[in-house]
Amino acid sequence: MQKIGDSTSTANGAKEFTKGQPGTGVDATVITAEWLNAIQRELVNLVLGGGLTIVPGDDSQVLKAIQAIQLAAVTWAKLGGKPTTVSGFGITDAFTKTETATAIQKAVSDLVDSSPAALDTLKELAEALGNDPNFATTVTNALASKAAKATSLAGYGIIDAYSKGVTYSRAEVEDLLALEVGRLKAIPIFSRHQKLSVWATGTNSVISLKAEKLVIGSGSAVQAVGRVEQSLNMQSSGLGGLDVGVVAPSSCYGAWVATNGESVAATAALMPVLLGSTTLGSPVITGLPSTASMRVGMQFSSALFPWGVTIKSIDSASQITASHSALATAASDNLRFAYEPVLPAGYIASRFSSFFTDSSANKFPLSYTQWNRFVRIRPAAATNVVTLPGMVSGVQGNPSHPPTFVPVALGAFVPPTALKISLTLYGYLSNSSLIAAPNPGHYGVIYTPIGASPLHLSQGASAGATHVAASGEMVPERGYIFYASNAGASGLVLGGWEDDV
Repeated sequence: MQKIGDSTSTANGAKEFTKGQPGTGVDATVITAEWLNAIQRELVNLVLGGGLTIVPGDDSQVLKAIQAIQLAAVTWAKLGGKPTTVSGFGITDAFTKTETATAIQKAVSDLVDSSPAALDTLKELAEALGNDPNFATTVTNALASKAAKATSLAGYGIIDAYSKGVTYSRAEVEDLLALEVGRLKAIPIFSRHQKLSVWATGTNSVISLKAEKLVIGSGSAVQAVGRVEQSLNMQSSGLGGLDVGVVAPSSCYGAWVATNGESVAATAALMPVLLGSTTLGSPVITGLPSTASMRVGMQFSSALFPWGVTIKSIDSASQITASHSALATAASDNLRFAYEPVLPAGYIASRFSSFFTDSSANKFPLSYTQWNRFVRIRPAAATNVVTLPGMVSGVQGNPSHPPTFVPVALGAFVPPTALKISLTLYGYLSNSSLIAAPNPGHYGVIYTPIGASPLHLSQGASAGATHVAASGEMVPERGYIFYASNAGASGLVLGGWEDDV
């Protein structure tokens, strides 16, 4: 492209046309052939660039060429700066890919809802319905063929029950009464056992039991069995042995007799020690590892609860409420529970003895004998009880008034089901004393006999050193017995207990 000033000197300083000023000698701009040819070439090139052929006589070809060039230039592919998102174009009534995926996922989730993994697809549902396109009809037809629901014993063919509203003959009533009277006669009303004898030799893993009669179970499920002679072997499992698990050393067990109405067998169940948290003045025990084997009314023992405490309620998998409030706060208290045995289906059972195993690798039951409710530890040579179990010995506290007692925990010596315990104080005394009491509120030995401790021994200096002993029974008031002695050769031993059977 060129301006007129590029081909003539008669143009103005801007290389543009001027009409000149003849009066001042300035000529008008001369139109040159070079400039006209340049303009012609520009126009021809524009027409040709628009894809047209030069046609003489068509004065609209420049316009057509411009329109063709414009149309060719304004295509979607040739537009620059185009948006790439829905929001970039200002479109508000369309779903984005993310919104579409979310909507689809929600619809699928709503359809599946909480279906198990095995039924959360249409294929799995179809397979579960047996790929039956007429499933509803199939089920309806199957229900139509079921037996009609009866409303009477006769309708169901039941013959071992009595119907309401039916008048029975005198003979039928007498037979029914005779059966019930016979069952009740077999149940002693004064005790759950008659002539009960239980023992362990201390030389093997066997507990032996004999009884003239036993009442097993409670409530409507109670059954009386006579002439019982059973044994259980702690090395065996199930009926005739330990109900579950393996025998443990230095542990407490209950000896039970079970029946299903036809068979009778003895079994043992652990009375485990569990850890729990207590709070002074509160009956709630927390932090237990499990309450699965517990029941309301079950006895347990603890140094921090009154003796004879039971479970009042089971609050959760780790919490119970006791029948009495705790006497102290402890983050971790030892509690021994009188667990019941795990039995086969159809069996009921009652406990008739409790015993401890020794600390050796044998884990034999400690040697003992029991007559009815009275348990006595039986020392004998070549057994696992050569002497009575020592609970505490030597100088402990101060027996003089006011005494300073030392608490002796009962949990390792007697079961939580003990009603009374048999104790013996012993000593080689000279100008010394020792006392034992169920609580620390008793007087010291110098106040004998008024307010004295239930068990006490004293020997003056003038009598010389003497071997002395005193035995007696105590009703535990909590999980401790309280002891005090100023004699080196002295102690307290356990003779046995009265069991709540």
